[in-house]
Amino acid sequence: MGNKKNHNTVIHTILTVFFLVYSFISCAAVDRDYKKIVAQNGIFDINSWDFYSDGNVRLNGTWEFYWKQLPGPEQFIHRSGNLHFTGFVSVPGIWMNYKNSRDKLTAHGYGTYRLVIKNVDNRLIYGLIMPDTATADKVYINGKLHAQSGTVGTSKAESKAQYTNRSIYFPVENDEIEIIVQVSNFHYWKAGIWKPVVLGEAESISNEMIKRITMDLILIGALAVMCFYHLTLFILVKKDLSALYLCLFCFLIVIRTCVTGSIVLTQLFPGFNWELLIKLEICPFYIGLFLFTKLIYSLFPEIIPDFLVKCTFFYMLIFIPILIVTPAAIFSHLILPSQIIIVLFTSVELVLLIIGLLKKIQGSLFIISGFVILFFTVLNDTLHSNMIIHTAYLIPFGVLLFFFSQSFLLSVRLLQKLDKMEYGPATLQ
Repeated sequence: MGNKKNHNTVIHTILTVFFLVYSFISCAAVDRDYKKIVAQNGIFDINSWDFYSDGNVRLNGTWEFYWKQLPGPEQFIHRSGNLHFTGFVSVPGIWMNYKNSRDKLTAHGYGTYRLVIKNVDNRLIYGLIMPDTATADKVYINGKLHAQSGTVGTSKAESKAQYTNRSIYFPVENDEIEIIVQVSNFHYWKAGIWKPVVLGEAESISNEMIKRITMDLILIGALAVMCFYHLTLFILVKKDLSALYLCLFCFLIVIRTCVTGSIVLTQLFPGFNWELLIKLEICPFYIGLFLFTKLIYSLFPEIIPDFLVKCTFFYMLIFIPILIVTPAAIFSHLILPSQIIIVLFTSVELVLLIIGLLKKIQGSLFIISGFVILFFTVLNDTLHSNMIIHTAYLIPFGVLLFFFSQSFLLSVRLLQKLDKMEYGPATLQ
């Protein structure tokens, strides 16, 4: 009877944590543009949108697309004979998803997006959040070049890859805004405008950009503090390697947070090498899985089998050299397989921890509460990066919550060791 009650309590705990995580991710996935205005066939009508009451709007939908062409604003005005319309592609999205009988859109190539926004209030000063594209772009608004990331070209030799999140500010003279974005990619496994373009009143756009960067900086700062805290724990209690593994894992997430989201690194260093930036983004996939598994194993060797640690070590041993010696055009094709491997490994570890919790192994409740959150943020980021869902990168939040639960567990274990040294054995309730 007692065991049944304990099992019910465990299941109730797991379901509660799952519900909270699911609710959090669902809230993140909600499109704030509740009126569901979308671009249709290259036209975005904002007649019913009030920027002061409704806020900024994402320019999601279907944009005009011109494959293997880089026309400027003048060519659209005069509609010259060499301008060949390909079709309408989804933004955000990757252009390889577009299919027709005439054109085969490959990842390596170039093209031009065009969107016309109608019924604009020309009394306002507008702002545009232009996210990073894969992997170089030029942004024209109403005939003027307003932003550029990397070098757009018709070959790999002519182009230069770069990731930059930018805010652009401009007035309008009539009731239309024309946005033309030239994009080229010869360096990555997928291409296009893969994140939402956001339009709004200038001050509101500025505030949103500041909020995005500030949120990333707060996350980086919090993770850095946790990293330093666990390094201090390891120095004080050198026999406890779990603190060291947690410190190193935290450091990897700090690096990844700097090169994703608002890409703080390129905000601080605009000319930062793109190849190195991509390697820093991908590196946590390979080293992080091993460190995380090693961490769980050091805390619960009776739950996590040794062969699982060895598997993640060989996984790291295989992929890290490929990451180091090959260009992004090659190793980026391994991103999706590595994400699938990570989800599979973490799923196995989650099941093993749940089994340990059912067996009432000491301390397993602390780690599983944080692990469930971390697992679903990893799953969310995998789906988000492959544009299956449109939410946000949540791993830093998941890691932060996981670290809080593990910090408590490690602190309690440290106190137990100190109590044992001074007063004799103590137990964790």
